[in-house]
Amino acid sequence: MTLTDTPTSYGLISRFNHWFVALLVLVMLGIGLYFADLPKGDQKTFWFQMHMAIGALTAVFVVLRVLWRAVSRRTQPFPQARLFQVTTDIVHGILMLALVLMVITGPLTVWTKGVAIAPFGLFSIASPTGEMPNLHEILEQAHMVIAYVLMGALALHILGMFKHLVFDRQALMGRMVGNPKPEASAE
Repeated sequence: MTLTDTPTSYGLISRFNHWFVALLVLVMLGIGLYFADLPKGDQKTFWFQMHMAIGALTAVFVVLRVLWRAVSRRTQPFPQARLFQVTTDIVHGILMLALVLMVITGPLTVWTKGVAIAPFGLFSIASPTGEMPNLHEILEQAHMVIAYVLMGALALHILGMFKHLVFDRQALMGRMVGNPKPEASAE
């Protein structure tokens, strides 16, 4: 088991970052969808602060994921029809772009409300912008729209996984859990 990616398998760093970011993103989406419709009060404040705290952690790993993707060797995609490969590339691009935009718009949404970000109460990052109500509204809407785009791309990503597993009979999960099996022929 290697730390770095190979042409046929993802290394430990890529696998950890993929699954950890996936877990954090699912938690963030769940919390965000849950507290969005809560009435103002202690419960909404608790979940909002939890969303911000986990979001700060998520931002660190999204940045690491993007940097690692930029410098690491790319695992070769499974053979498939050109249309499916183009779709795969587009969906992966949308996922990465949406993740980056979420970790940019999230803090900016908080800061333009004039609020500091204090992840788990460990430290505090004061608002560099102060209150900017008009920009806050735009960023809040953008953050929500990007979340829905992210959910759609995640759904397509999971459908693609099932396509590889069920229809193409490829050992996709082996690449992502560190136990690659010989790849099925694309003939």
